[in-house]
Amino acid sequence: MSLSFRKLKKLNKQHMKDWFAHAFAVDGGLELSAEDLALLEKMASWLVKRKLAEPSIMALETCKPLNFVGSQALVFIRPFVHMVFKKKDEFDRFTTLLEDRGSIEKFIGILEEMMDGKYDKGEIVGEKETD
Repeated sequence: MSLSFRKLKKLNKQHMKDWFAHAFAVDGGLELSAEDLALLEKMASWLVKRKLAEPSIMALETCKPLNFVGSQALVFIRPFVHMVFKKKDEFDRFTTLLEDRGSIEKFIGILEEMMDGKYDKGEIVGEKETD
């Protein structure tokens, strides 16, 4: 059974609509697990130790509208990243986390609190109880 040109064109339009809807989605609503939070803490700690937190925050804030493209750039530099991530799964999960704007906000919050020395390990940023 062959597809007609019209059906093929219609399928391509729908595919492009779906792709653009995903690529430019504002918030994916990704839920962070304890392992995800530990991974963000590990990366934030690595950046703070090397005094790269401020440039990282600036880059993350600047590139927020293009977070999906930025996460794909990490896939491109994968061979060089093994200095930070010893396990391939950690790096793959980190790139997935950076696709979601909510996790970028949490990562920036962790970085800022670690720089100020106020971060409590394992505590999700933005969910502190105030007295």
